[in-house]
Amino acid sequence: MMDGRPDSHPLLRTTVFFGLCCLAFLLFGGQLAQLQAARASQRFEALTTRVIQHLQSRMEIYEYGLHGARGTFIVTDIDGMTRTRFQAYIASRDTEREFPGAHGFGFIRKVSSGQEAAFIAAEKARGRDDFQIKQLAPHNGDKLVIQYIEPEAVNTQAIGLDIASERRRREAAQRAIGEGVATLTRPITLVQAQGKVRQGFLFLLPVYREYGGVAPTPESRRQAAAGLVYTPLVIDEVLADFDFRGGEFSLALADVDGDALLERFYASPGADGAEVSSLVERIRLPMFGRVWLVEVKARPLFISNLNQTDPWRIVGGMLVIAALLSVLLYVSQVTKLRRRQFRLEQARLAAIVANSSDAIVSTTLDGTVTSWNKAAELTFGYPAEQACGQRLVDLVVPEALRDQEASLLTRIIQGETIPHFNTQRCRRGGEPIDASVTISPIYDASRRVVGKAETIRDISQQQAAEARIRDLNNTLEMQVIQRTAELEAARRDLQTLLDAVP
Repeated sequence: MMDGRPDSHPLLRTTVFFGLCCLAFLLFGGQLAQLQAARASQRFEALTTRVIQHLQSRMEIYEYGLHGARGTFIVTDIDGMTRTRFQAYIASRDTEREFPGAHGFGFIRKVSSGQEAAFIAAEKARGRDDFQIKQLAPHNGDKLVIQYIEPEAVNTQAIGLDIASERRRREAAQRAIGEGVATLTRPITLVQAQGKVRQGFLFLLPVYREYGGVAPTPESRRQAAAGLVYTPLVIDEVLADFDFRGGEFSLALADVDGDALLERFYASPGADGAEVSSLVERIRLPMFGRVWLVEVKARPLFISNLNQTDPWRIVGGMLVIAALLSVLLYVSQVTKLRRRQFRLEQARLAAIVANSSDAIVSTTLDGTVTSWNKAAELTFGYPAEQACGQRLVDLVVPEALRDQEASLLTRIIQGETIPHFNTQRCRRGGEPIDASVTISPIYDASRRVVGKAETIRDISQQQAAEARIRDLNNTLEMQVIQRTAELEAARRDLQTLLDAVP
């Protein structure tokens, strides 16, 4: 502003610009965060779907194995099945490759109450001298005794076990027989894997004596049941080669009972860690007569593999750019304003100089005239077009005063301002004039003296008036002296007359 106060408009415009940028970038960041979250959620949902499918596929392969084992009992008379034949069938399968995690396949025979002794005797007659029925808890009623299990060497503890003597095993077996479907137990501790507490399962498939069609009612199925084929599973071994995509997610499995109580039986690394970006899915998955709660939780690697840049980091960078642009805008606005003010000031000064009654002349350090106002034209008789480019001393300085001009220039170069002093200058044609001169240095942007400005006032009339006043003063003084002398003479004459009167 022209009064020197800072103009508020550049700051206001810059503040508005930066505020709009902040608002736009924050909205952009919010939308980008939502978009990235939606994409991450979609990717995670797809990942969860694959996990569920993989888990189901893994459990289904054991069902296929059970159907294969049951087929041997269908094509062979159940009572005619021997340990040797069952071993031969299992040996024909590459169980470690086909059924990873399974501890083998076996047959559980239904032994009616009261027939236990006959069954034990028959087994001993087949060469198992140490065969006995073992129970986990006292139990009356029909027995479900593990008769065969291959490979037997790693499952010796299971031979002769009455699975009906333990509630979880018994309930699953009864359901499998009654419904005629493959059925999983609730989590149990296998007798051949005591260290894996409640991490094991029996996967059971009923075997009936008549297959003209499975009996249509649960009771008729129970009457027709000869036993079950089964495979013991340990969940850690079942999922040992599960594809966790290098650690992108964690997996936790829990069994859900009828009261919706959860019993966790599996947790992969990171399953108990904090949720990442709230990406967690909990799905109730029917699993062969049981309901498993499958919890899939994203881990940091999943987020990293999305290759998503943090939107707020982007917004932060954009805000920094906006701040820099705002600073540049402010500087640009202030610069334009100052340039406009400078031009206005220059125009004002130029108008003052042009309309000044004093001659104002600027020169370079070597005395070359660079500006010559209207008053200088009138005072010295040179038009500006002619004066500019000429040396000032050649135009207006009398020959006798040129040495004085050189000494004044030396003082100007040193940055000294010469206050007004009276001297003489000459008009075009050589006519001398009395002048009052003030000389000031001209600086560039680096505060270096690059020239001088002279203000020259024609004081010839003033000097003449002062001379006339001095002459008048001198004349008045002579008249006063003369009148005083005349009065003194008159006084003496009057005194003489008075003295002559008697």
